[in-house]
Amino acid sequence: MKRQRSTEEYKISPFGKEAIFETKQDGNPTFARGAFGELSLAIFRGDEDQFRFVAIKTLRAALVPSAEGQLQLSENVVNEVSALRRLPRHENIVSLLALYSDAAKHGKKSLSLAFPYYPCDLHTSLEWRRRSFLPLLPLAIVKLIAKDIFSALQHCHQSGILHRDLKPGNLLVCSNGVVKLCDFGIAKQVATDDNQPPIEPTEGQTGTKGLCTLYYRPPELLLGGSANHAGVDMYSAGVVVAEMVTGGAIFRGQNTIDQLSVIFDFLGTPTKDSWPSCESLPDFGKLAFKSKEPKQWESKFPRVTEDNDLHILLKSLVLLNPSKRLSARDVVQHPWFANLVSEDATRRNLRVDLIPPELREPILIDPRDQASISKVGAKLASRRRAFLTSRSVSQWESTDTKTNQILAALSAYKNSNELTTTW
Repeated sequence: MKRQRSTEEYKISPFGKEAIFETKQDGNPTFARGAFGELSLAIFRGDEDQFRFVAIKTLRAALVPSAEGQLQLSENVVNEVSALRRLPRHENIVSLLALYSDAAKHGKKSLSLAFPYYPCDLHTSLEWRRRSFLPLLPLAIVKLIAKDIFSALQHCHQSGILHRDLKPGNLLVCSNGVVKLCDFGIAKQVATDDNQPPIEPTEGQTGTKGLCTLYYRPPELLLGGSANHAGVDMYSAGVVVAEMVTGGAIFRGQNTIDQLSVIFDFLGTPTKDSWPSCESLPDFGKLAFKSKEPKQWESKFPRVTEDNDLHILLKSLVLLNPSKRLSARDVVQHPWFANLVSEDATRRNLRVDLIPPELREPILIDPRDQASISKVGAKLASRRRAFLTSRSVSQWESTDTKTNQILAALSAYKNSNELTTTW
């Protein structure tokens, strides 16, 4: 049985604001801005009056008009808050510490969400390493990160939550070397063992083509299929692990059609044997791709085959047919994770290998000294802002844009004899 969200589910009570203290008196606390709003650093008073840093995610358009003309929370905000409050606490999933509105500062349609502060995300880490010409991550580090990712997914799926946008930018790197899953803005509640019916998207929210960032989007979504199954997360996670091993995204399409072409070039074009249900997808048959056989991992990504268990795992995740992908429960019990040794030492190495020196969080000598912590927080926000706007970092996107333009031209030429539109 399916159901729409009720009006009451768009009403979420604020909490936690009384424990949040801004650092603006000691400097600009904002360290990132985007179309969604901004990220700023503040301090949070926890147990025994000890303070710690938090990241405030301020959403500019968190409130939108309802069908009745009244303001209500946007779908993305409801998704994120509902998912995080539904999920029991877990070491590898970010915690929501506070939810409140600051209309005087950000406008009446804004909303602020407070999370523990973490130095960087996995995307920033991988780009920093690549642009600094650092060697590929050791496989022991990759394995530990993968363990954290699949542990988070197992917890989500067992709790009836699909993330649906797993990518390096949504994996936070903690100062203690733990990786946490964040950003549940397009997450979905699905049926669980308690037979609670899934929530269906509201009108205008049923499309799946925009779900999941392009490089990590599974082929069934690219062909207009449903994103309401755990295989979406498992494919994305497999692609992320492969990226950590190889040093770059393994499927780098420029648009939906090109992404399908890149995927089929490696995994082979779908057949009734490899993917029996593909013909039922909405956009299957609108495009005719040249028939290709699947390539071997060792031919295109030889480093994957340095560890046979890793090789087997990725072949069981990065698959065309979603029904054949391993579940998160199966993955955490996979032989690749059986020989994790010296996990504490590896986490110390992970912290060094993934967090740029400029972003490392200082040790607080006295967690009860609010004034001193506020000054440290202002300097930390300034350092992060400088890092994200530095010449070496700001050129990442422009350099990639030029590269992508060249790749797109080559791809268009290569595919001119492979692709026939039949709209």
